[in-house]
Amino acid sequence: MTIVKMIFSVLDVVGPLLGLLYCLLQQGEKVRGFYFLSGFLAVQVLFNGLAKVWMHLFPGNNIFLYKSNAALSFLLLSAWFLQQLKPLIAARRYQLYRMATMVAMGILVVLILAEDRSGLNSLSFSLMALAICFFCLRYFAQAIQQPAAQDSDRRVLLPVTASLFLYYSVCFFIFILYKPLSKTLDGKAGNLWLFHNLILFIAAILLAFFSKPRRPWNPSSPSCS
Repeated sequence: MTIVKMIFSVLDVVGPLLGLLYCLLQQGEKVRGFYFLSGFLAVQVLFNGLAKVWMHLFPGNNIFLYKSNAALSFLLLSAWFLQQLKPLIAARRYQLYRMATMVAMGILVVLILAEDRSGLNSLSFSLMALAICFFCLRYFAQAIQQPAAQDSDRRVLLPVTASLFLYYSVCFFIFILYKPLSKTLDGKAGNLWLFHNLILFIAAILLAFFSKPRRPWNPSSPSCS
């Protein structure tokens, strides 16, 4: 393994770890849903790190760790998006949306954990990434339709959501292409995971950086003119 590949192979742990440390060291008010975001980063560090250790200590299939990562990440982020959408959607619509989301969460988690354990199933992972992208777009649409300039959380949560959209939109194509490409590229499809690690590194750093509320917007402030 070349030095470049070695570096790329650990980015999926290093990026979330740096992001998590930054989040935990923040002082002052936390952004709405802060602990869901921190939990997402912690899950990446824990399961991606365990997967690498497992491969060194017990050579074999570690896909169950990545599936656990995917399932927990999906649950945490689904809960986070429900929390963010609550103040933006009418109460009755929100209850229907929450029920539909919980059903989708249950179905996808079962698919991820119960499918073929000998390898990555492109379908369930792709559906998970697509669902997160849908949540991101849904939040963008609601936030834009109902702007709240005085809500500093809302102004911070837009770039946080953009960071998640960056990661999962790229992941969708990686997941859906991985299995077909692995049959035709003679093992070189594994390079997709190196690219995945780079995107996760970037998204984790951006997510952590934007996870602290900035000072409330003040239209009379000279700096805002």
